[in-house]
Amino acid sequence: MPNTQLALISLTAGMAISLQSSLSGQLSQRINNPLLASASVYLIGLLGIAVYLATHRSQLPAREILSQVPLYLWLTGGLISALALSTIYKVMPDFGVASTLLFVICGQLLVGAVVSHFAWFGMPAAPLTPTRLASLLLVLAGASLYNYQPAA
Repeated sequence: MPNTQLALISLTAGMAISLQSSLSGQLSQRINNPLLASASVYLIGLLGIAVYLATHRSQLPAREILSQVPLYLWLTGGLISALALSTIYKVMPDFGVASTLLFVICGQLLVGAVVSHFAWFGMPAAPLTPTRLASLLLVLAGASLYNYQPAA
């Protein structure tokens, strides 16, 4: 798939995440419980994926393949995601959608740059060059500038 198409798909996914985070943040605020909001997001997501898998006859991996996957790969992603989303749902109603997501994206980019630099988790290597470091600093500066409020 061409990089342009991958970029557009990624951009669309980012837009969907912003909408989903906004709605779930509102749910969290109304029920005053970010963990329950996260649980509902995961439950509905699980049901949606289960329906899709059942109706599209997706081929599941063989048991031998599934049994070879280390337990930490099954558990850590979901736990980290639940903690991160619950935190976002708690912060967003007070900090705002754009402000929250700007810093979430900065955090993702910073960790992504380290993961890519060291090629952790089987990801493609992308050394952290001075240009890439400068671009990360610009993104962080942009998020900070967006949230800058001069003293009254």
